[in-house]
Amino acid sequence: MSSSLDPSSLLVVTAPLDSNNPTDQLDDLRTALGSGKLGTAHLVHFPQFKTGTLSSLLTLSEQLAKHDPLVTQSLQKTVDTIRSLTSPTAAPSSAAASSSSSSSSAPRAEDRSSPLSHHLVLDDGRPYLSYLYPEEESGADESGWEWNRAKYRVDGRSLADVVDALLKEVASIENAQRNKTQAYQVVKGQLTQALRKKTGNLSMRSLADVVSASDFAGTNGSEYLETILVAVPKNLIKEWEATYERLTQMVVPRSSTKLAQDDEFALFSVTLFRRVKDEFAQKAREKKFIVRDFTYDEEGIERQRRDLEGLVVEEKELWQADLLRLSRINFSELFQVLVHLKVVRAYVESVLRYGLPAAYFAAVVKPEPKQFEKLLAALSSFLVPASARDKKTGKAKRGGGGDGGENDAAALGEYATLMEGDYYEFVVFAVERVEQEGEA
Repeated sequence: MSSSLDPSSLLVVTAPLDSNNPTDQLDDLRTALGSGKLGTAHLVHFPQFKTGTLSSLLTLSEQLAKHDPLVTQSLQKTVDTIRSLTSPTAAPSSAAASSSSSSSSAPRAEDRSSPLSHHLVLDDGRPYLSYLYPEEESGADESGWEWNRAKYRVDGRSLADVVDALLKEVASIENAQRNKTQAYQVVKGQLTQALRKKTGNLSMRSLADVVSASDFAGTNGSEYLETILVAVPKNLIKEWEATYERLTQMVVPRSSTKLAQDDEFALFSVTLFRRVKDEFAQKAREKKFIVRDFTYDEEGIERQRRDLEGLVVEEKELWQADLLRLSRINFSELFQVLVHLKVVRAYVESVLRYGLPAAYFAAVVKPEPKQFEKLLAALSSFLVPASARDKKTGKAKRGGGGDGGENDAAALGEYATLMEGDYYEFVVFAVERVEQEGEA
């Protein structure tokens, strides 16, 4: 049997209940799976759902088929957010801090990277898949997975109301995640923009942390003289030193001082009369010397420094204390909602496939990936007894039930038509892993 299921997924499967003791049926399933050679299994307990009519179940089945991938997509978006927050390039200060290492005021690069699996956990720190499938090494309780009745009430609710409550929970989580993500992106954008001014070579980067007040002391308070800054390509330094005094008139002789140098440019100060500044800048450009538009303002520089430090602190708090923490919580909550939604789908499909009374055996199976095709064949043999197969097609018969009379019969006929495509002979829904291959 060819399969579109992922061998790395957990499989929620169902069958008619053979006896009043599902544990015995679980033992038989485990035996059918070669005692672990093809896969392993644990119980899943259905709560006492209000079944309703076949018409309502058919409608709900169609709705669930649309909602399931949307909730899965929401979960994956949260995973992507966590991945982006914990990747090696997560800190926006990294590049700027590295390129500004000579400045004591530059924020230091911090390593925010960490394995994704450290964050894809439940509230108690366990790996997320253990919510549905307990880890063998943990000495897990064999009682099986139970519906969270305290959080997702089923008593007195129709199945449609139960699903609606689950979807409202998803919408609430998505709204909180979106608002926090937007707030973080605003601050991160402001920080990135501020840090960008600290990157690049001396011809373009901010010079606030390169020069000091003493570099302008000679012309402070002067009505006629001004100290300007010029970025000179390294290969033209000798030409600058030989020609700067003659670029225009009124340049103070021997006033050029080299203040800084990087891999591409050297930064020089030069003193001249204010009236020739524009002419000097034009002549300098002709020789590929770049006059920087910079006015030393100690108060302004200090204010920029404080603003940058504030943005660094705010971004880090939003990253770690707010967005990453919220994303981890939301991931755990969304995964639990998704599992409950899968269980509802498995129950609805069981009623449509096996009929009433609604007495079903359910289990979660963890496949051995290399034995996946054999596992599916074993599941088909175990979960679909010969008495439940259609004699002509060899496939499982579709069930019916409820109290809708002719309407139910018509609905079942429509369901049968919908199911004529590729489908499995037993009820199965996959709970897929959210990590990419190789992530740990």
